[in-house]
Amino acid sequence: MYRAVVGVFVLAACGGGGKTGGVDAPPGSDAPQSGCGDGIASGTEVCDGSDLRGHTDCRDVGYYDSAPLTCDATCELVTSQCSGTCGDGVVQPDHEFCDGADPTSTCTDFGFGAGALTCTRCAPDLRDCQFFGWHQDYVAFDIASISGTSDTNLWLTGADGTLRWDGATWQPFSLPVACGRGPSSAAGAVAAVAPDDIWLGRGDKILHVTGSACVEYTLTGVNPVEESSIVALAANDVWAAGPSNTWHFDGQTWTAYPVGLVSMWVAGHDDVYGVDGSIIVHHFDGSSWTTTSLASQRTLVAIWGTSPNDIYAGGRNWAAASPYQTSVVEHYDGVTWSELTIDEVIEQNDSVTSIAGADNHVFIGLHNTNAVRVLEPHGFTTLATPELRAQTQLFALPSGYLFVIPNGFQQLFRFDGTDERDLSMGTPSSLAPVSASEMYAVVTIYTGNNHLFVFDGFSWREDTSVPLVEAVTTALSGDVLLLASDGIHTRSGSTWSTATPGSPAGDLMMWAASPTDVWLLDSAGHLHHWDGATDSVCATCTMFGGLRQLWGASSTDLYAVNDVSALLHWDGTAWSAAATPSGFYPSRLHGWGSNDMVAIADNDVWHYDGTTWTPMSFPFPSLQLRHIWGTSLHDLFVANGQSDVFHYDGQRWSPVKIPTAFQLSGITGAGDAVVFFDRWAHHLVRTHPWGP
Repeated sequence: MYRAVVGVFVLAACGGGGKTGGVDAPPGSDAPQSGCGDGIASGTEVCDGSDLRGHTDCRDVGYYDSAPLTCDATCELVTSQCSGTCGDGVVQPDHEFCDGADPTSTCTDFGFGAGALTCTRCAPDLRDCQFFGWHQDYVAFDIASISGTSDTNLWLTGADGTLRWDGATWQPFSLPVACGRGPSSAAGAVAAVAPDDIWLGRGDKILHVTGSACVEYTLTGVNPVEESSIVALAANDVWAAGPSNTWHFDGQTWTAYPVGLVSMWVAGHDDVYGVDGSIIVHHFDGSSWTTTSLASQRTLVAIWGTSPNDIYAGGRNWAAASPYQTSVVEHYDGVTWSELTIDEVIEQNDSVTSIAGADNHVFIGLHNTNAVRVLEPHGFTTLATPELRAQTQLFALPSGYLFVIPNGFQQLFRFDGTDERDLSMGTPSSLAPVSASEMYAVVTIYTGNNHLFVFDGFSWREDTSVPLVEAVTTALSGDVLLLASDGIHTRSGSTWSTATPGSPAGDLMMWAASPTDVWLLDSAGHLHHWDGATDSVCATCTMFGGLRQLWGASSTDLYAVNDVSALLHWDGTAWSAAATPSGFYPSRLHGWGSNDMVAIADNDVWHYDGTTWTPMSFPFPSLQLRHIWGTSLHDLFVANGQSDVFHYDGQRWSPVKIPTAFQLSGITGAGDAVVFFDRWAHHLVRTHPWGP
């Protein structure tokens, strides 16, 4: 509904403009034009004498306030009495949302999860706003097919028309005059090649629309009643599949093959795979079709792949041993088809209806279950969806956008990959992310004892292999180190190494450049250094009121923040006070190199370029900031001690909604996985960093 709001403001603003003295005249109008002054506005004349061509009031030419218009001696409208228009730098609340400067409101005020607004034509520009989870779009007809090439070029077809998504709204698409069929653009299948290049299937006809040009082809073959899907690789390499035939277009001629398919995946013009609703997988090698029969009692209706050596086919299994059908997914590695028997993907009395993929994920759509199964590199996970009732199609764009189309409804659901989930596991005291699918946490549970938990991308599980754990961290080298009562352990594959003899033990914090370059603080307040063989207590280290944080860009560029917000620096030889501006009292640090650091100091954020600390003008001075983390200076998160989270995209600060957060005790992450934690973890997974 917020897109409609934008439309209202744009309409109000588009009429604005003009100049103070009059409306711009055509080129070459410095002198009176032929006929100007005869009292009749003709040709290119905007007006002539009292003939104003119906434009008698300022509102007729886009101004907000009423005032009369007159015509000057050069046959231009005089607008000097007009007032109120987009671009004058003054917000007119009855007509404009903003004018020039960015709005003071943010994307969260419009129902989004995050993002900053800009001002475009005196209306809020929502293009940088981020949805969390699913967003529902309603359309004017039942959807038959979906295709697209980017986030701003997506197409829907149905019996009542064709719609195009431009990144903001769905707009009706009318066929160009060259198609010779009037404005109707109803179609059963669509394949998008570029924003101005699509193929539409309608009955036994295929239309190729490129801009204002249109070419119609008639399919031939056995019962060419209706094509079910089209795949266009290029103008001379197009495939169409139907229940009785499959056709190929080489740029000149459509060739019919007597192979009926309900779904196909095309790796190239000489490498096509398809399923026909039975146990058979069909393959075209450029000259002939061959078949492979999978296990009996299969009904395969969906196929998709990333390469000829990584193909997925899905449907249902009518196994005699079960009174119900079950969903089934088969995988082809280039040599052999094998069934994926992962528990999460086997659904009783259900079936796979569609398969799609993007961004190293394979999405499995099910008929009855309100969930999409996601096959990630580490295994299957579940992506909960809205009430879909029955799914028919999934479609994924390379950016990670996923679209789900439920059967028999004039709607579709869009998931942009940004998902916020609560991960209950107790109160984390330290958390070490490696990636979105690998994290480690030391958690204090109700007994008051610390326990180790491991996240695999789907859920947290307790790891009891190391007793009495105290802290965990990810070293600059990428190694995961665990501090326990018996010393330092290193993650090796899926297990932990035995504690290195002589390694220190502590219970406060740890920082590491590598397993042989570790700094930690013990319970007595002593700062230790471990070089892989010797535990040395730093006798020359004066940490004043106690250590709050260690952060470093390298083993010779390490910073420490103590409880009185003093900043100390280790250069590889000694600790010393770091030079800071007067009044700068940092409480937390984060960074990406020795000349690219950020710090929070009370109610502002500062950046260090290797020479100078500069405030970043955090616009909410009443908030006392406590936490900071980000992937870069253009993708930075800060938060206070409650649940107020803000994001900086390199230009603007904007709030982020973490609705279930309570009292945040930290922020961390790895890549596009961001974790806010308090009594439990709030896991924000993004398709890519936010920013301009």
